[in-house]
Amino acid sequence: MRRFLPLAGAALIGAALVGPSAAAQVAVGTGAVVAVGAGARLATTLDVTAADSASFQTAVGGLDFIGTTAQLFETPDEPQVVYHLGIAPGDTLVLGMDLAVTGVLTPGGTLDRDGHVATLAATLDGGGQILRLAAIDGDGSTLGDPLVYERPHVDGEGWRMLAAPLTSTFAALNDDFHTQGATGADYPFGGPNLFAYDPTLAFGSRYVPVPDYAGSFAAGRGYFFYAYGTDPGTGGPALPTTWDVEGLEPAGTVSAPLTYGTGDAEAAWNLLGNPYAAPIDWHAVQAAGTFQAAYAVWDPAANGGLGNYAFYSSAGVATGRAGRYIPQAQGFWAATSASSPSLLVYDRAWKEVDSLGVYVGRPAAVAHLRLHLAGEGLESTAPVALFLADAANGADRYDGTWLRPLSADYAALFFVAPETGRRLVFDARPAAPDGQALGLAVETSRGGTYTLTWPDLGALPDGPVSLTDTETGRTIDLRTTPSYTFDAAATAAPHTPGGPADLTGAAATPRFVLQFGAVTAGAPEAPPAALTLRAPAPNPVRHTATLRYGLPGAGSVRVVVYDALGRAVATLAEGERTAGWHEARLDASALATGLYIVRLETAGGSLVQRMTVAR
Repeated sequence: MRRFLPLAGAALIGAALVGPSAAAQVAVGTGAVVAVGAGARLATTLDVTAADSASFQTAVGGLDFIGTTAQLFETPDEPQVVYHLGIAPGDTLVLGMDLAVTGVLTPGGTLDRDGHVATLAATLDGGGQILRLAAIDGDGSTLGDPLVYERPHVDGEGWRMLAAPLTSTFAALNDDFHTQGATGADYPFGGPNLFAYDPTLAFGSRYVPVPDYAGSFAAGRGYFFYAYGTDPGTGGPALPTTWDVEGLEPAGTVSAPLTYGTGDAEAAWNLLGNPYAAPIDWHAVQAAGTFQAAYAVWDPAANGGLGNYAFYSSAGVATGRAGRYIPQAQGFWAATSASSPSLLVYDRAWKEVDSLGVYVGRPAAVAHLRLHLAGEGLESTAPVALFLADAANGADRYDGTWLRPLSADYAALFFVAPETGRRLVFDARPAAPDGQALGLAVETSRGGTYTLTWPDLGALPDGPVSLTDTETGRTIDLRTTPSYTFDAAATAAPHTPGGPADLTGAAATPRFVLQFGAVTAGAPEAPPAALTLRAPAPNPVRHTATLRYGLPGAGSVRVVVYDALGRAVATLAEGERTAGWHEARLDASALATGLYIVRLETAGGSLVQRMTVAR
């Protein structure tokens, strides 16, 4: 016979309570509310039953079942919501109603749904700025019955990087989003909006549309999905919405093959995904896969809602809403190195159930300089120069490759590796930021006026730091000047899944030079980080003009002026030159009024500048 411990009215539980017998029952009377206080946990060996219109409120507490036999948790007419639900090892919890766990489910024992659905819900925390997702602690695949995982999508129309935290088919997307371009989609015709990525395929064909929504998400792999803001069928809004995935966490070992392409920077990138219903620690993932230090996720809210990539480095720095812990249901890019294993084996020990899967503004502990570009309604990912004791002046694992945004319009600011012209969002150098020069480039889809700022200059040690615009020749002191405004032409070409496969961008030429440390008076200026051709001065030119160019290394040089028809009209320099800065002088007295092109040609590449002759 069961013994009842009735709770009449409202009860506030601020400490752990343990019932005396597994045969007894905690009964909540009609209309009553049991509220578990902040940080408290109700631990019971009793069955818990609530009458009509009664409820448990555990928004910040928890409910732990620790009996040694099967226990019952039910409210016949009211679904329940708890923040934390725990089941002791060896125990069984029988659910007699629908249940939403908005925090962490700890299934040490068995969860018996008794024909009902246990829901891992997601709630918005921090005024809608931070997503805090429900999580499974431990091995969720041992639960036996499927669970429903929910993730709200509150950002606007655009691309998402997805992964399945539970075993599920692609058709799980149909109920909450508009899907098209594949068998089993809402609209089988039209362009596809769900893509896998296969780096083993030929360049230009690595984004692979999912052909049939009856197929299943591959555990540990990521996918690109385009979320439409309007439902084409009804014409009504399709966002915000909640993605419902029903299933279990993958049982047994989860692994994903890795590729590394010698001489192919694109093939080093692997589209992976968090396979668990809890955030995972990037530091552990990075070490197991021997990846480069930074991973990337697509953030649809960045860049004024147009979207941009966000990056996190195990050096402890981040851009945008990326962070150390990769959220559940999140796909992510990770770049391998030549020493990476051929297989990434996920470990449940990487799960961090109490950690937010977002970057919350924690300042980096290392010396660094972050820059920001904004203008024409666009914002860039903020690149970061890092100064680390074990970094190298050349390429190293802390360098983070910039990835071309998926949005049609973007502004990009990135460092340029002097050896290869590779675009970097993180450029790591040895610890002392003295006497070093870094190249910095700009690319944008909207020509116009842009402003550079350096919001956390205080993270650098004391010492001179300057910025030189190679197009205008202007140099400013970052210690005394808060920003720099300049004009930039539209040169960007956006990249989208199913379109151009230029993920990392072509080799770039820097427009700016960041100089750390003072240049010794009377000493020659240090060679630039990359091949540089500054704009003619003055421009327009009436009589004579000076052209300044810089070589990162010694070599053969040719500087030629061409007219609007492409005819060479003057050769200003030709022959071998040392590394460093050089000048060429143009006498324009014999040239007709009009537009001309100045071309610098070397074995390592070429650059051009426009010049106008006026009378």
